[in-house]
Amino acid sequence: MINKKKVPLSLPIFLILSVFLTGCSEVPVQNNIEKVPAQNSTIKTNNTIHTSKGVYPNTKEYKDVISIIKDETKVPLQLLTNWLPLEDTSSYYGLNYKVDKNSYVIGIYQTSKKLPVNSPELNSVGSFNIGFLSGVKTNQNSTFSNVKQLLGNTALYKPIKTEKLSAALIDKDNTSFYAKDGKWEIVYVGNMGADKVLKELDQQLKEYPINLKASSGQIKLISGNKWNCTVEWKSENGKYLYTLNSNQDIPNLLTQLNSVKNK
Repeated sequence: MINKKKVPLSLPIFLILSVFLTGCSEVPVQNNIEKVPAQNSTIKTNNTIHTSKGVYPNTKEYKDVISIIKDETKVPLQLLTNWLPLEDTSSYYGLNYKVDKNSYVIGIYQTSKKLPVNSPELNSVGSFNIGFLSGVKTNQNSTFSNVKQLLGNTALYKPIKTEKLSAALIDKDNTSFYAKDGKWEIVYVGNMGADKVLKELDQQLKEYPINLKASSGQIKLISGNKWNCTVEWKSENGKYLYTLNSNQDIPNLLTQLNSVKNK
């Protein structure tokens, strides 16, 4: 059984996430995250979404952590019901978290060995973060940061035709774009050919539209050696801000996003 211990979070949410992702050793827990084999489940290949049937990580420790968070925060929980199986079947899930009455953060790791929840070794060689999900109480009148700041001078971008997306703009060097999908603003910056990424995103959203209930949201897609994607959305009443960070590509990111449920 995981020991319940409240971890106070008095810092702004961006500092909370920074501290959180560099270690959570102050929560003494003895249980290990169990190995969850990836066979019998599939992930995206060749621009096609294959949704997994299972819930990952489907372990007692994960469920215990969710139970603790439910007890200690007043923020309505929105949780991924599918983090997707680990691609490396010899790896393990790792987990850390922080919670107080106005916020919570849950991080998922891929590790080379079993580690306790909130282990400092989650930030050592052999382990790496594959995503986190957070929720925080916020001012109802607060707004997102200007997502276009990632793109530089969009006045120099040119319009590009899409099927599902609107207001699509692409830069002359083909390394970034801006687009809208209803209440969602989307930006991409990377090295994969912005026009190809935009076409894939447009097609995926046409076939698998975002069904997450939100008053507004934005998606930042960054590609390099690996994907680094961040999705932020405000609850329908505007009182809570949620953030999903993931190292998945576009189809799997949409699979994850559409698996978010109120708990």
